[in-house]
Amino acid sequence: MKSFEFRVTLLWFFLFSGLVAYCFVLCGHHLIYSLDDAYIHLDLARNILHGNYGINAGESASPSSSVIWPWLLAATQLLGLGSAAPLVLNAAVAAATVYVSARLLRRLGLADEKTGFGMTLGMGLAVIFAASALALPMTGMEHTLQVLTVVLVMEGLIAVSEGAPPAPLFMAALVAMPLVRFEGMALFLAAAAALWLQGHRRAAVTAAGVLFCCLAAYEGLMIHLGLPMLPSSVLVKLCYDIVPAGKALSLRYIGGHDLIVYDLKRSFEAGLGKIYLGFLLYLIVMAFRQRKDPRRKYVYVPVICAIMAQLVCEKSEGLMARYAVYVIEMTFLTMCYSLSAMPALSARARRLLLLCLALPAVYLNVLAAFVTPAGAHAIYGQHYQMHRFVNDYYRGPVASSELGLLGYHNRNYVLDLWGLGSMDVYRLRSARAFNAAALDGLVKKHKVHLVMIFRRWFRHNTPQDWRLIGVLHVRKDIYGTPDMAFYATPGADRRRIVQDLRKFEPTLPKETKFLENAAYFKGA
Repeated sequence: MKSFEFRVTLLWFFLFSGLVAYCFVLCGHHLIYSLDDAYIHLDLARNILHGNYGINAGESASPSSSVIWPWLLAATQLLGLGSAAPLVLNAAVAAATVYVSARLLRRLGLADEKTGFGMTLGMGLAVIFAASALALPMTGMEHTLQVLTVVLVMEGLIAVSEGAPPAPLFMAALVAMPLVRFEGMALFLAAAAALWLQGHRRAAVTAAGVLFCCLAAYEGLMIHLGLPMLPSSVLVKLCYDIVPAGKALSLRYIGGHDLIVYDLKRSFEAGLGKIYLGFLLYLIVMAFRQRKDPRRKYVYVPVICAIMAQLVCEKSEGLMARYAVYVIEMTFLTMCYSLSAMPALSARARRLLLLCLALPAVYLNVLAAFVTPAGAHAIYGQHYQMHRFVNDYYRGPVASSELGLLGYHNRNYVLDLWGLGSMDVYRLRSARAFNAAALDGLVKKHKVHLVMIFRRWFRHNTPQDWRLIGVLHVRKDIYGTPDMAFYATPGADRRRIVQDLRKFEPTLPKETKFLENAAYFKGA
């Protein structure tokens, strides 16, 4: 009879394969990720292999929020995986996450080989959706690896609390966690403190020392390249956010204490803050109940610390909720751990209780799985078409706030108006000097004659002498940004742009239209 973890992993494989196949067909038989950000990391990885840490040739930038993810992608590029690299990596990592999580449930007495089909299906789906093992790999981002490190750390903390020595895999995951995503630092510090307090001082010091050396090497590289110590992707988010402005959206400066207050408010409005608060109350109650076995608090307290840090620093990510998945996963596993300490309940009762407790925790990940095909299709309809136009037709320097696919395999200069891949923009944003005059100066400096932006974000920063060419409109868009405006800057070759667009328009998929500005096209 196959083990519980094997059956759950097999269930994940069939579900994930179906999701990937459906997205592939929906996107015109192209592999398209549900987030455009994945292609930023791919482009950075490709440039790393050419000796440049950045997006544009000869220009350094730090657009990745992960220390090690671009280097892992760079290694896969040597294998010739190309744009499939994030999917291959994430699929392997997601399979490992599901397997280890299911194995932990079996070790905690919540499942076994004799578990019936219905209960196995319910528990399996809870394991899969707690890790967002369907939607998260299709984002193409490093969050899937972040979740695996959290699972391994949770498994290690539970083992140590039961008297086992820190295992090598646990220690490796503990060090890797902050290197995959900086948010992992809160759980790392709390877990290292738990090791120290339980008498494993050498392990705690070793983990801290190795992590310090890795971060020192990263910071040394950033200083050598003349870049900030934190990635620009982190720094920009610490100051700017997309906020409601009437019926539209606007890119605004929200720095310091105001940003924390704003994030907390938006987190509670979106429902995540309430979920985190529920997690905290549950875990705090469970931690105080551990009088007979005080070592169990060394599992609860690190998770409580990590959730509190996430609650303060939460960045809402819409339907994909990728920043919240690691919190959901470690809370789910902690719930499993707490139920294992309830011998008064039967095995069936504990399983049913777990499914009831998991439901409010995983609903965001269930929603993300259902909207993943629509997300990939939206990226295909807008960002992939922009990529095609710039690379196959226009073939010149461009500027846009959407760096991902637009910069991927683009030999011409791409001015990133968000500030991730272009340090000139980041410096202007950090100095709160990013305005129409500065934007006009940037495009002239880099000889850019075509700009593609969301007008709602830049309506206060668009120079008056730019001419609207038209709008690339996506009929089905779940991200709230269906219209990408094309602008020509002074000195642009109008006849050439019009000719390129005339050739490009008939090749667009049926869900995408280019709405021409008749005044610009007239007489070209």
